[in-house]
Amino acid sequence: MLEPDSLRSKATVSPDPGQRDGMSPADIAGTRWRKSSWSAANGSCVEVAHLGGGRVGVRDTKALGRGPVLILASRQWDAFLSGVRHGYFDIA
Repeated sequence: MLEPDSLRSKATVSPDPGQRDGMSPADIAGTRWRKSSWSAANGSCVEVAHLGGGRVGVRDTKALGRGPVLILASRQWDAFLSGVRHGYFDIA
């Protein structure tokens, strides 16, 4: 199991729409983003996409595709999912 601490290294957030971890907006434009079936109807959710090269992009749905994209390595994404499954992020 990968621990959530592995999420801390090398995750990048790029607020500059012209540069997203070496990916241009054109590289991301054709990407298929998906939302969890567990997402709330009020728009408070995120979208996820596999970006190639083992990277996973995460973005805020409310930004309508114009906001920053958090880009994670596949190992970081796996650690995050493991943390979710094991309740590390549950709010008491």
